[in-house]
Amino acid sequence: MQRAFRAPRNTSTERARSVSSAMMALGASLGALARILGNRSTSFRAILRIMSLTQRSIPSLLLMISVVAGCTKTATTVIVLDPVKFTVVRENGKKKVLALEAEQLFKQAGREYDDEKFEQSVRTYRLLIKEFPRSTFVIASHYNAALALEALKRYGDAAKHYEIVAKAKRGERDARDSLMRLAFCYDKLERWSGVVSAVDRIDVDKLGLLDRIEAFARRGNAQYKLQALDKALVDFRRVMRTYHDKQYQRVLVGDYWVSQAQFGIGLVYRAKFDRIKFRLPLSSMKDALQQKVSLFLRAQNNFIKAIYLHNNYWAVVAGFHAANLYESFYRDAMEAEVPKTLTQEELEIYYAELKRHVMPLLRRAISIYEKNVRMSVRLGEQNPWVSKSRAQLVRLKTILANYEKTLNAPKQKLKPTRSSIKRRPPKRRTLTDDGAPKSGQPG
Repeated sequence: MQRAFRAPRNTSTERARSVSSAMMALGASLGALARILGNRSTSFRAILRIMSLTQRSIPSLLLMISVVAGCTKTATTVIVLDPVKFTVVRENGKKKVLALEAEQLFKQAGREYDDEKFEQSVRTYRLLIKEFPRSTFVIASHYNAALALEALKRYGDAAKHYEIVAKAKRGERDARDSLMRLAFCYDKLERWSGVVSAVDRIDVDKLGLLDRIEAFARRGNAQYKLQALDKALVDFRRVMRTYHDKQYQRVLVGDYWVSQAQFGIGLVYRAKFDRIKFRLPLSSMKDALQQKVSLFLRAQNNFIKAIYLHNNYWAVVAGFHAANLYESFYRDAMEAEVPKTLTQEELEIYYAELKRHVMPLLRRAISIYEKNVRMSVRLGEQNPWVSKSRAQLVRLKTILANYEKTLNAPKQKLKPTRSSIKRRPPKRRTLTDDGAPKSGQPG
């Protein structure tokens, strides 16, 4: 969620709004001083002489006035102003003296941001930070410079500014906002441990509803990327508990982060499903099959729920993974471990029968991919997952067609080998009493 510009709070009454107002306040103070001192013109001239000789900041002059006024035991008001600095720049080959004032730089940078001149805006904010490190505009400038850097997709540079604000305003709203943006930047940089760290530092109980949901969903996704699946599941479930609270449900229909969290729960079960492989002995395979079926159903159920949460993007993503889950089951079955004692002929028979049993998984995957593509057209949603669904659809249809062609091909009769030819047994011979064959029989 994009945050608005930050500006220093409670400064309109304590500080002069421009250099001209500062000089007016200074003139009024000097006039009052002249009246109080009466004939003490020497002191007044001394002050004017100091003014003409020094190029120090206006706050120094105001401090001097307050000291003199204090000697006369007259009540005075001290106005604390940001200093004015002078710098020489070269413009069209000529040197030019510019007066720099923090508030004017802050406003200029804001106008540049509004005009989408983000590079210039960043330079102006950084100039303010460099020249006026003690200004009340510094923290706001860090935050706003980070927003401009985000617009330029320079997330690493933006993160540095957000870190400064988070440390300077620890425990305050500005710190929470900065940490939320910091988590976003680390997410873009795929620095998942940084995302987790940023959210861990936020007092989530003080966040608004939508920010709280975003924080948990973003951290859950980062935990998933770090393979901390159980921690990811905890964060995703926190989001869904909030969603199922009746007082929030209407507000959160179609919410991006709620849909991501529901999808994320399915993704966690999918990751656990993928970790289980079919390995010998047979008893281990049976246990693996039971576990995979259980995790398959949990993942599939959560993907389907994500589709019905009415967020177009996550509906298409969930549809892709629902189909891909069947494809993954097919692949794991085909890669199951087989005994090494099987002959080549036995292996061919085994894989032919296995393909016949797993073909329904491919057909189901194809059906869901087709539905996902149709749904994306109906919703008008075009994202990379739509293209992936189309590509997988073409690939699986080719695999299935090849399987069906192989399995339906007429079986070739095997030529009998020498060992398989049936030989006619020799005729039984009858012998005479002396052991010789009877007449007419071969000897």
